[in-house]
Amino acid sequence: AAIRGVNVDGVVRTLHARGLIEETGTEPSGAILYRTTAEFLEYLGLDSLEDLPPLAPYLPGAGSLDELDAELDG
Repeated sequence: AAIRGVNVDGVVRTLHARGLIEETGTEPSGAILYRTTAEFLEYLGLDSLEDLPPLAPYLPGAGSLDELDAELDG
């Protein structure tokens, strides 16, 4: 949460309680890794994760990230 600047614990607990995600392991840092479940895909009407649209068109360009860094530092 400190790195992201947002606390998502409640969201993760809700997704886990509803069976939409499950623990899949841990990182050496101790962070818990999660994966989506078949129920998640069914809920979204997908047959597989490959059916999700590409994420790249929604990500900011490198220039936008530089501007954001400058704002945060300034």
